[in-house]
Amino acid sequence: MVSGATLGIAGFVFSKRRRQVRRRPDMHSQPVFQVEIAKDGCRANHAANRESRWRSIYCGLFSLVVLAGCHPFPETWQWNQKLTIDVVTPAGIASGSAVAHVSWQELNSVGNYPSSYSGEATMVEISPGRYLFALIGEDTKYIALRTFERDLGENAGIAERGFAAMARLRGARDVPRKHYPLLVTFTDIADPKSVARVDPDNLAATFGPSVALKNMTLEITDERVTEGKVEQVLGWLEAVGRQRATLIPNPPRLATDLYDPEIQLLSPAAFSTELFR
Repeated sequence: MVSGATLGIAGFVFSKRRRQVRRRPDMHSQPVFQVEIAKDGCRANHAANRESRWRSIYCGLFSLVVLAGCHPFPETWQWNQKLTIDVVTPAGIASGSAVAHVSWQELNSVGNYPSSYSGEATMVEISPGRYLFALIGEDTKYIALRTFERDLGENAGIAERGFAAMARLRGARDVPRKHYPLLVTFTDIADPKSVARVDPDNLAATFGPSVALKNMTLEITDERVTEGKVEQVLGWLEAVGRQRATLIPNPPRLATDLYDPEIQLLSPAAFSTELFR
């Protein structure tokens, strides 16, 4: 049993502590129990923040998996295609060719067929210091499918079946006129701003009398991708490519250039993809 003296001492201590608590100037604005609740709230917030961060990480990883598609190693179809251009000139036939690589993948989870191409433009020296360039670009990936449409037969235009059939083909065909790549030249080979579009049906307007396009062929080949030829002629190409600049003609060399978005937005990558690897 607790004695009366003990209870008296305990009551005195409790009363003293209660008076000390009342005398603290900050207790009316911030009671102890509120501080404890605030600490508990901070711990709860930290825990919630940690959970939120991990949830964001999980969602991000899940999104990457979805965007990458269900297959970590998607089926891929690829081939090398060689574009050759023959031009009639007063000095005889001038020819040039270049090999590019094209790749297509199966349909991914967002409904696209991932694709790529690499290589450089086909270049023909029409006369000393005057060159014709057949550029590469987005259409480069489709030119084989369009040129060999008859050879693909029932597979033509059926995406994956067409890619697979195209990768198995070998041989050369004339490129249909409506699927010619963009043709350009430089009135001054040392000046990137002197770029001008060339009419494939009227090379004489650009290069002089008796100059005409004889033919343009595309071959599916096992030859290696062409590299470095264009850069040897266009010595400024690498520097312009590093600047991510465009080759805007100034002033326009042809009347159509001023309103020609293909010329106004011309990138060095249209001459060589090596600059952007």
